[in-house]
Amino acid sequence: MLHRYSNEVAALFIFLLSLFTLIATPFVVPLWWRERSWLDIILFILSFLFFSRLTARGARCRWPARVDFRGRVALVTGASSGIGFEVAAQLAAHGWTVILAGRHLERLLYARGRIDAQLARQQAAAAAAGSNQAAFGGRAFVLDPVELSDKVSVRRFASTVLSVQERYPLALLVNAAGVLRRHLRYSSSKDWWDVEEMLAANAIGPMMLTELLLPALVQTAERSGLPSRVVNVASSCHTFLGFGRTTLRGDPISMICNLRKNAELLKPPGISAGRRTRECSGSSSKDDARYAMRDFSLLNFVGYYGLSKLCVIWNTRLLAEKVSKLTLGTSLDVNEARPSKNQDENEVLHASDKLEGAPRRQQYPKVFVACVHPGIAATHLYRDLLPTWVLDYVLYLPSLIIGKTMDEAAQSTLKAAVEVEHMVQGGYYMCDGEYGPNSGVNCLSKHATNTDEMEAYGRFLRGFIPYDEQIE
Repeated sequence: MLHRYSNEVAALFIFLLSLFTLIATPFVVPLWWRERSWLDIILFILSFLFFSRLTARGARCRWPARVDFRGRVALVTGASSGIGFEVAAQLAAHGWTVILAGRHLERLLYARGRIDAQLARQQAAAAAAGSNQAAFGGRAFVLDPVELSDKVSVRRFASTVLSVQERYPLALLVNAAGVLRRHLRYSSSKDWWDVEEMLAANAIGPMMLTELLLPALVQTAERSGLPSRVVNVASSCHTFLGFGRTTLRGDPISMICNLRKNAELLKPPGISAGRRTRECSGSSSKDDARYAMRDFSLLNFVGYYGLSKLCVIWNTRLLAEKVSKLTLGTSLDVNEARPSKNQDENEVLHASDKLEGAPRRQQYPKVFVACVHPGIAATHLYRDLLPTWVLDYVLYLPSLIIGKTMDEAAQSTLKAAVEVEHMVQGGYYMCDGEYGPNSGVNCLSKHATNTDEMEAYGRFLRGFIPYDEQIE
């Protein structure tokens, strides 16, 4: 989906303008057109493609200057490919210790190998140039795989992360994992058997993981005196909930409840109905089974993906409210882990005062929460629609005319993860890095900003994340 304020829309406008000019010019000024050579036409097309590509790139993350990130630990889900991998790789390149998380162990190990190779090349280049940055490289490692649509897997993985908290104090959680399904599927977890897979993997599972790891994030903030961060990768698709009445697109809570009721109509023998929240009250009789939705329609499967991303934004707002009263009695720069070799303690203490536009003396939250729109990129998110070789070798290069590379798509996530200026608790950041007190508010749908719907979703969520797994 395209935000009308995004740089992809500007790139698309340039591309369409070039096509219109190319088509209309022979009719408007035929004499001028006949005097042009094929080389002129090719140069004309290439120049428009160049400016379109330049516009689509967007802004890059402004990494804080003279900050040593060694000693900071990040966990990135979906780190085996796409945006998650790029975020993990760039964090490691700037000194972070990164825990790679994903569903497939083999892919995670392969991703770790790629990051190790990148770090080796970076350090070799820095050493050859005589730069002290050669010692600033971080590392990446794998603990266990995690299936975010499975409650047991999420709890097991969180337990593993918490078991190494003393050695690897978690300071950043990036929920970048996501799935897009063309066909209707429900979670394979016996606890979440009535939860549609995209909703489970994109929203409920990551929220549960965040809740379970929140004590570690708070502990790290208290010990270091620096805020921890949670960054959720949302999408502009949250503005689209499907076509027509079949998806009840005007009422996302009803969409969620209908998916759960639909699961009861399709449930295998021996499965009992789960506990319902007030928002999903009512039951379905056996006579209703003939009306069960057995698959997504071609027009509406993206709408259910958009529903899951809407829930990601609600997750962000709910979590931001929960941690809003947890503040640090410090005014240190929100990203500084410790002084580098060229810094003394006094420089570190007053580093935020020297950053242009940075707040000077104020309390910071123990946990900063934000969600981002990464932009349009041909990632493996679409592997359920097309083979990966088509995505990598057929669609990727043409998509760059108005879309982003993986590196460029990772920038909005990195901005929310490490930048220090104009950060908004619970903010939604566009792919071009729009900032300000209302950052991203013009990009949110009416449902994303509807407090009543968000609270109804929160009550629904508590049916899947019990109170003993939440931080009040």
